[in-house]
Amino acid sequence: MTLSPHRDHQGGFSLLEVLVATSLLALLMTLLCSASNTWYRQWNYLTERQKRTLQASLLLQEMRRDLHAAIPVAGSFCVNLTTVDPRARKNIFFISTRSSFKHSGELHAIGYFFTQEENSLSDYACYRFEGTPEETREALETQNFYTLFNKASPTNRSSSHQVCSHILSWSFQPLWLLKEKISTNPPEVLSKVIAVPNLLEITLTTENHSSKGFSKEATKTKTFSTVVGIFNTISSS
Repeated sequence: MTLSPHRDHQGGFSLLEVLVATSLLALLMTLLCSASNTWYRQWNYLTERQKRTLQASLLLQEMRRDLHAAIPVAGSFCVNLTTVDPRARKNIFFISTRSSFKHSGELHAIGYFFTQEENSLSDYACYRFEGTPEETREALETQNFYTLFNKASPTNRSSSHQVCSHILSWSFQPLWLLKEKISTNPPEVLSKVIAVPNLLEITLTTENHSSKGFSKEATKTKTFSTVVGIFNTISSS
């Protein structure tokens, strides 16, 4: 009996098939990496934006609490006081019964000042200054608030700490209640000292997050504004 010729075929892939599969796998991995990178940048953008928005909101809340506890001491309410440290000259200072330490109920000199952030030409950081009860009592006795407020400095970590960053602009507008109307001009008083205001309008503009290379239409800034009643007394002309 004569057997028919038979060739033994072994299973496998040709070189061309391997090259095509490798190319498709490389393309798939590239698309996956690109999508992951875009997702990561978007997540980072939204997280940083939320963080900065929360920071600004907490700053305004802290200011409101301090100002609600402020007391009307002549000469102690200062806006943009010229301090020794030029980095702390965009500021607001006042006397308050509120403290972030354990000295609850005692008088404290409170201040907020803005200084330019390192390696930035447009962003500012906000610091909160708090004097001790002993320093505040001495300033009240001598009526020398300038010396106490001059201790506010970003380098003075015992009394000043950073509370917010990435601030682009801010404004403090004192307001007075005169005959049931709000005025930006203080009432006429006999002394040379400007009457302490009843209200304070605070406006902050913050940089949410840099959107370079991600979304040109993304909001880059956000403005916060509030009016705070700071003294229980009502000035009248």
